[in-house]
Amino acid sequence: MPATEIFIGREKISERLRRDVFRVSNGSYGHCYSLIGPNGIGKTRLIRHLSEELEREPIPNTYYFSTTIEDGMTFWDYWSALILRFADDIPEEKLEAAPHYAKRFAKKICNAYKFVDENLGSVHDMDFKQRAVLYLNDLFAYYTKLGIRIIITIDEFDRAQKVFEDGQFFQRLFGLTSKGAARLNLSIITISRRSVSTIAHHMQEGSNFQDAYPPLTSKGFFNEELEEYFQSY
Repeated sequence: MPATEIFIGREKISERLRRDVFRVSNGSYGHCYSLIGPNGIGKTRLIRHLSEELEREPIPNTYYFSTTIEDGMTFWDYWSALILRFADDIPEEKLEAAPHYAKRFAKKICNAYKFVDENLGSVHDMDFKQRAVLYLNDLFAYYTKLGIRIIITIDEFDRAQKVFEDGQFFQRLFGLTSKGAARLNLSIITISRRSVSTIAHHMQEGSNFQDAYPPLTSKGFFNEELEEYFQSY
């Protein structure tokens, strides 16, 4: 949609996501959230609005990636496709321009890019999975060390319960939050109709997925918001 299109409502949620995710203050780490609401309430449009703001007024060393969970997808289908997008948008020359550039960290990231690219046809083989998980374990830590910030949104997260039945995906996402791991310069937003605690029933006892992805609930519009919308015509 055009950047000039009017965007009404969701001020509180918008401001929270803008402050905690899309425009985090210098020296701070971002937050992870689950954006929840019924079909048609405007969850995806809200995220698109914030990402368009970021595109118009980019922040150095900050990269946004929109993803969607598709039926038939596997764990490594998801992560391999995303890593290749990292390779396109954060190539070696941008790693070298990072504020805390260190050759050894950039090399580790480029090795991950190269491995996935060269083995894309083998993502379902056990050997690939065993080696690829080693790259994925440290990838976001290396970005953080270089001073690179990544934002990931995961739409259609309701499908994750069926698509990733073994729970590996949920464990990985839990480990990428401040609750699940050391601080990372990374924010992940899940977008769903149901609460993440209902979707992520695979989590082991003691791992509270909803605490790691606190809910932001999108409800119907207030009368003032509706009035503003109709006055715009």
